[in-house]
Amino acid sequence: MNIPLTLDAEYQSAVDGLRARYNEATNQNLTEPQYHAAVLMGFYAGEVKALFDQTVSSIGSAAAALPYADRQALIAQIQAQLP
Repeated sequence: MNIPLTLDAEYQSAVDGLRARYNEATNQNLTEPQYHAAVLMGFYAGEVKALFDQTVSSIGSAAAALPYADRQALIAQIQAQLP
């Protein structure tokens, strides 16, 4: 994916500083495109986790209303599918 990005001097200065701090903190030497990709992937990863956590929570809430034996069966079914 290519995303054209035009930054004015103020934004470019901010990106340069953020990238320098990121590179120093992670002991990397990312180029600007690599840095933008890392930032976006981090943002997307946060959303992926939030969506997964919401799904797990909704399943847990729905399962809480089941009788004990049904909850146990559901737990066993899920555990059987996990490595």
